[in-house]
Amino acid sequence: MTFHIGQRVVCITDMHEDYGSHWALCCPNRPRKGEVYTIRGTETIMDVTGCWLEEIVNPIKENWGCGCGPREPGFLVENFRPLIERKTDISAFHELLAPTSPRVLEDV
Repeated sequence: MTFHIGQRVVCITDMHEDYGSHWALCCPNRPRKGEVYTIRGTETIMDVTGCWLEEIVNPIKENWGCGCGPREPGFLVENFRPLIERKTDISAFHELLAPTSPRVLEDV
């Protein structure tokens, strides 16, 4: 799945439970399942795509062991899905609340 800068996404994995202590040290601020975030950047390194979020910033890690240089830890894009924003249309409710003319009941 491809994300773009400015896109709103929902976290679908609780990263506080599934990652080890090494991850906790280099990435103290992590997304939470069900929360909405905004993509501020993406990058693919060795066939793995990560993203950075506007709402979460972590300290720069100096040595990643992959030759990619110092950088802020990102989050795997697999942990997110696009936010589906639905425009609310309340016109049906306005119709229900609109006054109606009185009905005349006929005797049968």
